[in-house]
Amino acid sequence: MAMARYDKHELTQSAFEERKRTALHEAAHAVAMRAYGIPIKFAEICTDDPSGRAGAVVYSTFAEVSYAWADTVATLAGPQGELAFFDDEGGSSCDFEQAERSARKVDPAHSNEIMQLARAAATKVVHNNRTAISALAEVLEREGKLTGAEIDGIIGKIGPGPVVPDMTPIGHAQRDAARRRIRRDYEGAAFIEKWIRQQTRSPD
Repeated sequence: MAMARYDKHELTQSAFEERKRTALHEAAHAVAMRAYGIPIKFAEICTDDPSGRAGAVVYSTFAEVSYAWADTVATLAGPQGELAFFDDEGGSSCDFEQAERSARKVDPAHSNEIMQLARAAATKVVHNNRTAISALAEVLEREGKLTGAEIDGIIGKIGPGPVVPDMTPIGHAQRDAARRRIRRDYEGAAFIEKWIRQQTRSPD
């Protein structure tokens, strides 16, 4: 069992805005988890919790690398949800710490790159599911706690999230080759544009 947490002491909004923001944060976590097929036990908004957390999504955990990637993306989806709806990336230190731990499970030697790719994947999941996140957040804000079945009923079918990147040497070679092709295309286009300008330039 794992729990995505959010530190309410880091919020500066009024109590009303704090609750709304927390609901969106947890809804983004939950939607991203469902995009990767992670079973959710429940999601809740916490009030007066002694640990200081303002919300949580409790879900099942697995040992596979694909799960570690999904957990990295889903954990970063909370802050990315805040960025999408509130124009600033909130979240808490424990979100980023949990994401970093999961990224190291995906590939210990390239965890920084995994974090960057997971952040981009989380942004895509949030962008593609804004309506579902908003709908879930509205109900969670009102009810305070929802079961996994209730969450599934609210958000319906969610498209799959971006797959775990290929971090093998072959995968690196493929990415490097793609970068070289893009660079060659760019340089070729720049050369042609320069040649055209020279040909069309008025004589002195």
